[in-house]
Amino acid sequence: GIGLIDELDHLPAAGFDTAGDAVLLLGETRGHLHQSLYALRHGATGGPPPPVDLDMERRTGRFVLQQVRDRRIRAATALSAGGLLAGLARLCLTGGKGAVITPPQTRLPDHAVLFGEDQGRYLLACAMPEAETLLQAAQSAGVPAVWIGVTGDQWLAIENGESISLAEMRAAYQSWLPDYMNPDQPPDA
Repeated sequence: GIGLIDELDHLPAAGFDTAGDAVLLLGETRGHLHQSLYALRHGATGGPPPPVDLDMERRTGRFVLQQVRDRRIRAATALSAGGLLAGLARLCLTGGKGAVITPPQTRLPDHAVLFGEDQGRYLLACAMPEAETLLQAAQSAGVPAVWIGVTGDQWLAIENGESISLAEMRAAYQSWLPDYMNPDQPPDA
């Protein structure tokens, strides 16, 4: 996709850089694992790509863009390769702040919630007082949105699960990524 950015000062940060912000998940969590990084790491290569709902993609994209224009979002990323947990890792590592997260409640297995590569999902951070306004605006726009946590210090913690320091995560994340996605791995000549 291509987008035109009229004013660069409207851009949200690429990572969590403020403690105490609300973390919101936009889009539907369906746990799609076919052809995902999770599946590839476990030797599974078959299955269809995640289904795409173009109407929902457009609606969600427009919603995020409007919230950026209204300066309600402090940090944002689209979820893609690696799903929710990889998106959280990117935001934590890029901005230098961790988070305490409660994954969305579904009937899906934990690994599908954390690593599913469903289309049209975003992670946003906003000032805590803005969270309810954003959630209500998302509902009015027909965009699924849930509060999943709060930004914090130097740890990413999954409620009722594991936690990892940003230093440990950086080392693990870089070793886990395929070479073409690893920022510390120089591209082949």
